[in-house]
Amino acid sequence: MTPKDLLSFDAGDEIGKSVLYALIIGSKQPGSTFWGGADVRIGNTPMQGINWIGPPEAIKAVIVRSRTGSYDDDGWHAQGGELFDYAFKARKGQINPEETANRCLIRQRHAGYPILLLIERGGVWACAGRFEVHAIAASYVTLRRIGQNPLRRG
Repeated sequence: MTPKDLLSFDAGDEIGKSVLYALIIGSKQPGSTFWGGADVRIGNTPMQGINWIGPPEAIKAVIVRSRTGSYDDDGWHAQGGELFDYAFKARKGQINPEETANRCLIRQRHAGYPILLLIERGGVWACAGRFEVHAIAASYVTLRRIGQNPLRRG
């Protein structure tokens, strides 16, 4: 598996936690079985909830992971599954909008790359679909589900 494989994920697809961890690490190591090229390295560490595919100046997609109950600001708006609030990265309770992970979310509206939302389900991350930033609040973004698989790009 390489980061390019994540670009074809659809709602309902799953990736094991250990596989995603290895993919994030291996995507940075030329020669690794997870290496897909410099243009699809996964930024940030596997322990962070916000990762990006590609260099910050040429992001192909953002991956956000959510665990039920992790943050007060994370969660679905209603039963429809169209809107999801996702907390910004904070250090010691302080949110820095210039932090690369937060900038990736804030800039999405302008840049147009999709956000892949992964929800914890036991030992796997289940894809909830592709999203875009709908609104930006002080401590979180509201993500809105977007059309059918804009991540598939040959």
